[in-house]
Amino acid sequence: GFVFANGRSDIHPEVKPLIDKPVFLKGYIYPPSDPKNMKEFLLLKDTGECCFGGKPKQTDMILVKIKGKKGLDYREGLQRMSIAGVLEFDMTTYGDGLLPVYQMEVESAEYVEPSRTSF
Repeated sequence: GFVFANGRSDIHPEVKPLIDKPVFLKGYIYPPSDPKNMKEFLLLKDTGECCFGGKPKQTDMILVKIKGKKGLDYREGLQRMSIAGVLEFDMTTYGDGLLPVYQMEVESAEYVEPSRTSF
């Protein structure tokens, strides 16, 4: 989440050093309305918030953007995914009606794959 200091909100100090750096994250894909050849989607920390009735917090989701020519085809199922890319912070990003403050630029769809472990 955010921290509040001196009357304003800011990125959590544990997250701040990761901004604009390559990171490796695991989460669940919340696909857009067309799950074929996705170039953008939301990565969520769990499936309990959005997929079953709730709305995730802005800091619990990341808008993932794939830069390569080929996008990702979403397969049905609640499978945890592993993603490698550069983490960015942007208060103006949004995806599919939700408002994440983090986004991640991924070089190609090859940097998105099913997780081999749970953590």
